[in-house]
Amino acid sequence: MSQPASLVNKRSTVLTANDAKKFVFFSGMTKGASGRPIKINASLLPHFISLVDPKTHDGQAVIHHIQGLRATAGQASSMQNINNAFEHMDRVKNVQICYKILQLDTGSPVTVYITDIRAAYVGDGKKAGLYNATKSGSIADVKEAKGPMISSPKAVINGVSPSFIRAGVNALEVSASSSVALFYNPAHVVNELGSWRNTARQATNANSAAMALAEVLMKNQKNRTSTLNWYIEGEGTNLLAKALEKISGELTQQKFRFVNPTGDVVSTIKQLKQKKAQFVTESDLISYSGKRASAVAISSQLHRLASSIAVEKGKHGFDQREKNTKKMIADHSRGGSAMAGANNMLKAGQTTFVDMLKQVQGVF
Repeated sequence: MSQPASLVNKRSTVLTANDAKKFVFFSGMTKGASGRPIKINASLLPHFISLVDPKTHDGQAVIHHIQGLRATAGQASSMQNINNAFEHMDRVKNVQICYKILQLDTGSPVTVYITDIRAAYVGDGKKAGLYNATKSGSIADVKEAKGPMISSPKAVINGVSPSFIRAGVNALEVSASSSVALFYNPAHVVNELGSWRNTARQATNANSAAMALAEVLMKNQKNRTSTLNWYIEGEGTNLLAKALEKISGELTQQKFRFVNPTGDVVSTIKQLKQKKAQFVTESDLISYSGKRASAVAISSQLHRLASSIAVEKGKHGFDQREKNTKKMIADHSRGGSAMAGANNMLKAGQTTFVDMLKQVQGVF
């Protein structure tokens, strides 16, 4: 599942009837009895759950802030789009809440429409690119690579991390190596791409990072004589997907596996298949260690994901992959059922976004 693009035309002051149907009231408190009504694009549910845990203090702070938009939307504390006076953004904890204050028609109340929930992670500002990480005691010695070629048999694209040193430590752990190549995916790039990709969004830093990663992939495909094993961690899935869009050739010399992936893993695997990349067969193609955002991603696309990683019977790796796939379905069946239940509530009508959150609460 990919994150929906904003459903409101950037230069529009109204919503079409079809667009309006995709929004639900955020909660029972935001239906307009007190203050402005607040609605949210219901398709943002998986993305919201990935970023906001209602069981935590920070998660409750985000929910309370959204409900408070009944009175505070568009005030001085909000950021306003210089090109569109109707578009605003509030930053709360680790998220950015993007919304528009619009009127559906002359007979309707002015309403706050939440069109996007974006990550707002804080990092070290280090540029995206290729680095080499070497174990040094309990930390990592991480140095910028001199070119796009990788000498190590293993390489990692990290998920969200507060610094390139921390990303290096994680890369060594993920790859079970004392030395590994790291394509650093900094927090500001993760923020631009989102936990779930939005192709309509402008992403200057992410585009530059994807271009650099594409160069690494292509150079190593052309010049390596042995297989390069890639570990794609967390939000690194989104950066890989964007890089693959910029590659026209094949990636037959490179093998991929995903560790706690977020975002649209199914589409990324499809892109890799089209480029004839290899996939790991001796262990899990997708490994999971309890991270919330990954659980949401896997559960939201569980059966599509199982189908996409299947191996034809009789092919190398079939028995192990079939076993791993069955285990993945079993491990995430509750999450898949909870997401399906939330969607059924939406189809039945008269539900709020918070009702849908309660449906999945306790599962993720």
